[in-house]
Amino acid sequence: MFLSTPYTYDSRGNMITSTLNDLTIEYNPINLPGVLSSDFGSQTTYYSTGGSKIMTVNEYDDPSTGYPSELTRLYFMGMELEYEGVGNFSSTFTPKAYNFGDGRMLFDGNDIRKQYHLHDHLGNVVVVFEDKNNDGFIEETDNPNTNEVPHSYINPN
Repeated sequence: MFLSTPYTYDSRGNMITSTLNDLTIEYNPINLPGVLSSDFGSQTTYYSTGGSKIMTVNEYDDPSTGYPSELTRLYFMGMELEYEGVGNFSSTFTPKAYNFGDGRMLFDGNDIRKQYHLHDHLGNVVVVFEDKNNDGFIEETDNPNTNEVPHSYINPN
């Protein structure tokens, strides 16, 4: 019995199409995903020659205005800057996040939220802590729906 798959792959083993969500992926010369396209829009990602992400550009039709929209995010030395343009109106780049070794700072208007990461042995983020009231302490909250192990962390600063 032959089973068909909704995916197609190139000679390097990269998925290039998916019929489940009409997704098409194009890869750049260093074998990283460059352009992702679907019925909802497209995302183009630019990389340095070393493979570090420099910029992503998302283009889509805004359903609320009917105008084409663009969301661009720049990545530079840990900083993430975002630019959003809707129709003929555009804005300037605004800081969204700053990544550092143990976590990141998120910028939302005048608010700055600090998040701290715990990593596994491969470097993947497995736990994110956030100092919600900026007092230097991260308080544990009990969730009766999980079997979470209690953690505590005090910011030494």
